[in-house]
Parts: sequence; C-alpha cells; structure tokens
Amino acid sequence: EAWTPEDSRRFSEFCLSRGFAPVYYPGMPETERNTGIRLPEPVYTQGVQELLADPPAFHARTPFNLEPVSDDRPYFDLFLNWSRLHEIRKNLDGKWEGLVEAGLLVPLLFAAVSLSSLLLIGIPVLPRLRKLENAIPILLYFAGIGLAFMLVEIALLEKLTTFLGHPVYSFALVLGGLLTASGFGSFLSRNRSWSEMRFYFLLLLSGLFVCFRFLPDFLRELSGEGWALRLLWSWLVVGAIGLLMGIPFPAGLKHFAVFRKRTEERRNRVALAWCANACASVAGATGALWITQLSGQSVLFLLGVLAYGTAWLIIEFRGS
Repeated sequence: EAWTPEDSRRFSEFCLSRGFAPVYYPGMPETERNTGIRLPEPVYTQGVQELLADPPAFHARTPFNLEPVSDDRPYFDLFLNWSRLHEIRKNLDGKWEGLVEAGLLVPLLFAAVSLSSLLLIGIPVLPRLRKLENAIPILLYFAGIGLAFMLVEIALLEKLTTFLGHPVYSFALVLGGLLTASGFGSFLSRNRSWSEMRFYFLLLLSGLFVCFRFLPDFLRELSGEGWALRLLWSWLVVGAIGLLMGIPFPAGLKHFAVFRKRTEERRNRVALAWCANACASVAGATGALWITQLSGQSVLFLLGVLAYGTAWLIIEFRGS
C-alpha cells in the first residue's frame, strides 16, 4: 500500500512529539527541513532526495560507501570507500578519528597483529633457517594451512551468527566444533602415508568449494526451521569441515620432519613448522575480518581453497 498524506501527517506528529528530527518523508514541508540538526544547508534531506531520484549518481558522488548491505556483507557501520580515502580525510579536516570510525580499525589491527606475530614468533626462528635444507617449502606449507584454517573458521563464525541468531551460539559451536573435529582428524591421520592423504586433501578442497558455492543458499533455505534443527545442521557442517581440516598439519609434520634421520634437523623443522603456522594463524584472523568487510563472507571459503591447494602443491612438487 502506497504512502499516503495521512501517513506523512502521523509520522510528522510522532517525531515532533518525541523530539525526533525527521530527515525526509513524502510531502515534507520546507519549514520542517533542517530543524532538529541545524546545518547551513539541509544536506540530509537533499541527500535522501538525490538517492531516491538517481541511486547510481548519488553513490558515485558521495565519497563514502553507502551501498545497501547484504547477508554476505552485513556491516551497517562501515562507510569507508578505499578508492576515495584521501578525499574523505580531506573532508574531515585531516582528522584520523573519523577514518577509524568509518572502517579503518580492522586494517590497523591487522597491521599491528601481523607485525607483532612476526616480531614475537617469526624472527626468533630465523637463525634456524640456515641449518635447514629445503626450508622455504616448509615455511610456505605450514603458513598456508594456518592461514587457510583461520579463513574458514572466520567464514563459519560469520555465516552461522546470522543463521543461529546470536554470536555466542556461533562462537561456541564453531570454536568447540572445529577444535574437537580437527583433533579427531589429526588422530585418524596418524598412521596414514602421504599418498593416502592426497584423497583427504582433495576432499577438503571440494568441501570448501561446495561451501563457497552453496552454503549461503543452504542456510537461507533452513533459516525458517526450529532452532534445534538449525543447531544440528550447523554442527554437521562444522564437524565435517573440521574433521578434514585437522589432517593437513600432522600429515605435513610427519612428511617433512618425522622421517628426518638427524635429530637436530628434525627438531629445527618442527620448530619452523609451528612458528610458520602460528604467525599465519594470528595474522589470518584479523586479515579474514578485513576481507569480509571488503568482499563478503563467502569469498573466505574460496580463499581457503586457494591456500590449502597451494600448500598441497608445495608438498607434492617441492616437499622432501
């Protein structure tokens, strides 16, 4: 049913009786514009009118990112347009606080966490690199699977928060489920050779691609079901993915380090593996949040496929 003059009158009375300042409504008289928030020009009213008249032109003109949000990128408080960062800073008279509030906090946190992880975890292991043969493949493999694990974990956290209705539920389920399931995956892979691990790696890559392609639609179809059923499906998804994600670390550790004849060589390789994995995991958590803000949540599954796939290719063609 269309908005009527009576609706406009009732809306105006409601706002004025409670001290609200209406920005715009159909048929809004000039006298009510720029009343609650006094500015040299009624820029809010003008902005809404421009948005209603020509949305593409409005979004092209404004320096901020005011595009509608989606289920895959549900961040109502992020307005930073990276391509016009200098213009935004200039409009704010060079004050950086406004940039932080508009969406610069997570990138700054990512930079700080990445630097801290390198200083506290990565640099102390550098002297051992000289004593290692084939150190670069080890470094890239364990960094790759550490990054991939965090990308997938953050993707599941974000997706299931909306599906289950509260971040507490998704955090408890994803964190507990992934740790438990990946622990079982590590246990099941203890007596497997690398040739047997190829099948599980391919299964993991396929599962993550299926999540990228179909999980949003699957969760949307089940969003109207009861909470217990939604919780069960969430647990099954997390458990299946977590079981497979628990295999690459022990499989790679056994392949790169366990069969080394010299004890010192084996010890150095294990230390490098843990440090590379830890650095990538720490930086990957905040990096994944930044990626979701820029490109959405589902793309994290695809990036997880690329990271795990790269690690698999490294161990296939360069690992020894």
